[in-house]
Amino acid sequence: MARSRRRGARGASPGGNLSRDEAKSFLRTIHGDACKVFWTVLGPEANAAHRDHFHLDMRKRRYVRICQ
Repeated sequence: MARSRRRGARGASPGGNLSRDEAKSFLRTIHGDACKVFWTVLGPEANAAHRDHFHLDMRKRRYVRICQ
């Protein structure tokens, strides 16, 4: 059975300890770095369902990496 772990981005959201611009910059940095390691990365800019967390998957895809 595959294991799933959740790590929210809420601490980096407006209302957290960072300003809105700092939070956006932080999330973009995390997203960009994750795309170098994981084959699938869905983050806050992918869709509303991922607005406060990331989906990271190490499973290799046939032809492409998914980095949204």
